[in-house]
Amino acid sequence: MESITEVIKEKNTEIISLEKSILTETKNQDISRCQSILLKSYPRRIELKPLDSDS
Repeated sequence: MESITEVIKEKNTEIISLEKSILTETKNQDISRCQSILLKSYPRRIELKPLDSDS
């Protein structure tokens, strides 16, 4: 059985990987890709709202 420390390390690694993916897509300005990454990772926890554009 995994220890709680191992589980936390595993989750942290997943989160860091997710953050890197999102940062990459944000730099590429591919917002729909960011949304799909988030929805795949957290399908029930995240509600995406459009940002107000200041133009």
